[in-house]
Amino acid sequence: MAPIVIEGVQDADYDNRAAFAASAEAFYGISVRRSQAFNERNGIRRDFAYGPEPRQRMDFVPGNPEAPTLLHIHGGYWQWNNKEDYSFVGEALHTRGLNLAFIEHTLAPGETMDGIVDEIRAGLGWLRANLAELGVKNRDIVVSGHSSGGHLCSRMKGEPGVIGIIAISGLYDLRPIGQIYVNQVVGLGAAQIQRHSPLLNPLDATGFAVVAHGAGELEGFRNQSQTYADALTAAGADVTPVPCPGRDHFNVLYELADAGGLIASAVAEKLGLSV
Repeated sequence: MAPIVIEGVQDADYDNRAAFAASAEAFYGISVRRSQAFNERNGIRRDFAYGPEPRQRMDFVPGNPEAPTLLHIHGGYWQWNNKEDYSFVGEALHTRGLNLAFIEHTLAPGETMDGIVDEIRAGLGWLRANLAELGVKNRDIVVSGHSSGGHLCSRMKGEPGVIGIIAISGLYDLRPIGQIYVNQVVGLGAAQIQRHSPLLNPLDATGFAVVAHGAGELEGFRNQSQTYADALTAAGADVTPVPCPGRDHFNVLYELADAGGLIASAVAEKLGLSV
């Protein structure tokens, strides 16, 4: 495994939309269509407010009241995308009984990284406090996230009620991001980079971690996931690395959404569900 490059990082090293342009365009269209169909079939309940700001909202899809709840955080470099376009990622786990929640956060530059992480933590707290009202008896929560959502997911590891995380193609050392075009919007300074980089801080070893990435990802993303999985293992955590052959930064999400997908199957095994 190559180390994460910290110095001399170029925009192209982390520009997934440029590297996988055709895949990204196809994925976004499929994501919206599949999510709309999934929402209609499964009675999604929309826009629960977990805070006063316009994007501090959460959608919920009921499953088995006795099953855990999956809280998913979409990607988009902290500055793009909307929760309702990504509900399809819960299809396979919903079929296995999980309840689903999809969280929105204020997009950069409207909020700092400190504020975005605090929003996700507040949303998690709201969900934890309202599970019974939503009809869920099981108190266990699994947090998943993709890309920047994978980063935010990793920041929820060890929070009360979180029994595991599913971190997909995430960013766990933010130092490279501080050098590229993304930071023109996100505005990370040295203190925030240190504070919100799991790999630069002691790692929580409680619960499980499924750490996944596409085998065809950009090298920086592959190294981020592999290094994070190795660091969690060294910290004594229960870790399942899931490299996904033939997948890039976008279509890797099908491995969570689809029945028999590598990520969905790994999570089902962790939860003791039928695969």
